[in-house]
Amino acid sequence: LEQRLDKNYSNNNLYLIYYGINLFERPVRWLDRLIYPSNPDLFNKILNPFQDRPSVNEFGFQTKLKRDFIHNRFEMLGYNRDYLLQDTTNPFIQRHAYEDLAFYEQNKRTLFSLIDLVIQSGKIPVLISPPVYLTYRAAYIPEKQKRRMACVHELQKKHPDLLFLEFDSDARFNRFDFRDEDHLNPNGAKKFSQIIEDTLLQLDRFEHPEI
Repeated sequence: LEQRLDKNYSNNNLYLIYYGINLFERPVRWLDRLIYPSNPDLFNKILNPFQDRPSVNEFGFQTKLKRDFIHNRFEMLGYNRDYLLQDTTNPFIQRHAYEDLAFYEQNKRTLFSLIDLVIQSGKIPVLISPPVYLTYRAAYIPEKQKRRMACVHELQKKHPDLLFLEFDSDARFNRFDFRDEDHLNPNGAKKFSQIIEDTLLQLDRFEHPEI
């Protein structure tokens, strides 16, 4: 919740298009309602008839990642467990290791607005905490985690039907499921998709159409 996002963050277009939330900190322009600016590189590849199409699995996840440290860090390091456990100061771990109460309050308001929209549409919202590698969890800031869980509990109190599924320390995931400290690779994403599906199917409330 304390992620710093610039007012020109590209995915603001998606928040406006799909949720009707203006995060641009200015009046909406016609260009803001287009999905193209959210990821020009991706849509250029899709629209280019001469561009090779990426291979995807049955869940829609790309099966081949770029072989560089940005897109496939763990594989580039040979999934070396000793190195990964010792490398605790890299940017992938430290990029969220800060506190910003102003952004927390701002993002909390945005999250509550999104949840209200889901409830108003007659659906049951599901919050998911995805798997992260153990060195990423070790860098958690305790006070930040307390605020995170307090936010979840406040939402659950306001909306008792809200589901919170926590997988960030799920033992079913190991280093071979990750592309970096806090992102799954295609195999891990496929595994996680199946786990989410199985988990929801096991919940009695999933039998109702409003979920």
